[in-house]
Amino acid sequence: PIGIEHSSQYVEAICRDYLTNEEPLFTVNATETDIAKESELADGRCSREYLESTVIFRKIAERIPMYDAVVFHGAVLAKDGKAYAFTAKSGVGKTTHTRLWLSEFEGLVHYINGDKPIIRIIDGIPYAFGTPWKGKEGYGTNESAPLAAIALLERGEENIITRLTPAQAVAKIMKQPKCSLINE
Repeated sequence: PIGIEHSSQYVEAICRDYLTNEEPLFTVNATETDIAKESELADGRCSREYLESTVIFRKIAERIPMYDAVVFHGAVLAKDGKAYAFTAKSGVGKTTHTRLWLSEFEGLVHYINGDKPIIRIIDGIPYAFGTPWKGKEGYGTNESAPLAAIALLERGEENIITRLTPAQAVAKIMKQPKCSLINE
């Protein structure tokens, strides 16, 4: 659990399904200076409320590694109690691919998070967690599941899948661009 001090109805609305009475591990907020800096990065294209939520999420992302967790740029689906993450550069087709899963496994699969889940190691097991930051489509739920696999999507001429060694997978994941907190 993370405490969030905010002033906007937007942050309150996106976090509504994530409220808990548990004691927060830490608390974040967005100062007016933080919001002004974020506005510069966004070239003034976003509302103050959206910028506040972006600053808050960025501060969460900076703190959670102390709790064996990271923000993951990708979509996460749940099937049979396990999480499956899909990551790729923006525009490659994460949403298209996950929608194919939803169609193929109709009624058996659902989104944990469509854009910015948190991956956390608990007792040596990676878990995927939904967050209020679900991407422009708003796909996601307040739940977690053990992470069974990560699919690194790339465009190609053929529809193929190749199992990577852990070293290959880490190298490819580390080459992913930094997660943009501005909706793409």
